[in-house]
Amino acid sequence: IMRANVFKKGFSLIEILITLSILAIVASWASPSFKTMQARQEFSSVVYLIRQQMNLARSHALTVHSDIVMCPSRDLLSCENDQWQHSILIFIDTNKNRKLDPNETIVSSTPTLLKYGSLTWHGNASHPHQIVFQSDTGLPRGSMGHFSYCNFEQVEYQKDLAIGMMGHITTLASAQCN
Repeated sequence: IMRANVFKKGFSLIEILITLSILAIVASWASPSFKTMQARQEFSSVVYLIRQQMNLARSHALTVHSDIVMCPSRDLLSCENDQWQHSILIFIDTNKNRKLDPNETIVSSTPTLLKYGSLTWHGNASHPHQIVFQSDTGLPRGSMGHFSYCNFEQVEYQKDLAIGMMGHITTLASAQCN
């Protein structure tokens, strides 16, 4: 008499449900930590991006001996007030009107790709919406102000990035976020 093999390989429905339950619990514990890590990474990326773009604008102003404007943009083709959360545009301002004209060269157009916060510029009366790097020194003379990065959920990443007279960035706790 031949016996049939009664043992089958595989997982039972109970084993699969227990495994999925454990995975769901671990995922629910990890999710807030993952969002915090992403918020911290976005803030670090914003600080690095602003420093990088300011260094590029400063060195370009010295190289081409022309005013360089750093402004916000939504479409990477024109300056638009208060759109820093979308992208940063840098161009050679040959006629010194602080507007991107058709004959002026775009040096850099970089998306900021913000997902967890917003970025705003708080300039002075003469440069309320952009930063101008002077042709003679490469410094943002007259463009003193600060960026405010406001994270939507993580208060510890709500910071001001103050621009000094020499173009250096100092990170401070933000008073501009609601």
